[in-house]
Amino acid sequence: MLFAEFFLPRFAVHFGQRELSVDAVVTLVCVAMLVLVGGIRPDPTRVGLYCIAMGSLLVAAILNGGSLAGRVSAPSFLLLVCMYVAYVFVIPDESDATFRAALRQFRLFALIVAIAGICQFAAQIVVPGPTLFTFEPFLPETILTQSFNFVIPVPGADALNKSNGFFLLEPSHFSQILGLAIIAEMVFYRPSWRLAILGLALLLSYSGTGLALCAIFVPLLLIHRGYGRLVITSLAGACLLLMFADLMHLTSTFERLQEFGSEQSSAFARFLSPFYLFSDVVFPYVQTTLFGLGPGSIEPYFNEMDYAVHDPTWGKLFFEYGVVGTVPFAIFICRCLFSGARSYWLSAAIFFAYLVLGGNLVDARMEPLMLVLVVFQSKARTATRAALAYRFQSLQARQP
Repeated sequence: MLFAEFFLPRFAVHFGQRELSVDAVVTLVCVAMLVLVGGIRPDPTRVGLYCIAMGSLLVAAILNGGSLAGRVSAPSFLLLVCMYVAYVFVIPDESDATFRAALRQFRLFALIVAIAGICQFAAQIVVPGPTLFTFEPFLPETILTQSFNFVIPVPGADALNKSNGFFLLEPSHFSQILGLAIIAEMVFYRPSWRLAILGLALLLSYSGTGLALCAIFVPLLLIHRGYGRLVITSLAGACLLLMFADLMHLTSTFERLQEFGSEQSSAFARFLSPFYLFSDVVFPYVQTTLFGLGPGSIEPYFNEMDYAVHDPTWGKLFFEYGVVGTVPFAIFICRCLFSGARSYWLSAAIFFAYLVLGGNLVDARMEPLMLVLVVFQSKARTATRAALAYRFQSLQARQP
């Protein structure tokens, strides 16, 4: 599943006008195999919450306010049901061995794509144009996903393209993976040369999503560990970097902050457009507020509104399923990601990326990462209680 996450996201199976990512196929097959061999087992609480969540989503889909307009996609709902059934399972091994092995594999793959992204950006000086950024000149379109922009020029330097890690999708996807890798590196390992490689690759993606992840979680991590002075020094370094941003063509990255004021920008579409869409379409009617407009109903609005529209996970969920579907589903996901988590830092970072930084509700390209590093790795409650009891006994033993 991790291999599919890093090296197969550009491939898809096509069904007419629709496509199914190879990531989704690999994930479902791997989950089925793990169930058959006993590698994962269902958690009773998760099973109950999953049934409640899917039942609520089904009720919302039946009673949605967009049914009369014919904007209901049965495949979208069925894909959602199939994707999230994997979240009810956990690894029965209560030790950290499996988690550590998965973390090492994630660390290795992240380093490989980071180096590939750096080499890709440098090599375009010798091989200009889109050749290094898309597989379309070499592979048939029938096996490639057609829903993403692989070649995106660097603003202010049109001869250069933003790095996408060669194997990954858009630069935004590349930067999110790198941001998560940097956070995992800081949480579980000592600082090393790997951070420098990941950080350089993140800058060469010229994308704000990975930087947003790091800007939120890295300072908090440093402060939590008592490195408040380092945070201040880093802020000073960021100001210094801003002074020389023109030389590195990084001005465009910092100028992304100004895009929130433009209704046609990607930043506005990603973070603010759902609120406008709710106000214009959902909130005026009680039925749409409670039940949404139905599965797949947000897509036609991408081209119907005067402002740019995007479908971040939280926005798509509420727009299509309303309050009735959103609340039970959110409880289910939070239970899967945070109850018994090996690291709340990693869970929070992945949850933020899943919820805000992309349209991941029925897009399985981030699902392998969530399952392998967080969802499957949940510790059993008995193990958590035993660890707390051991720590309490150790503190008592130290008292005079």
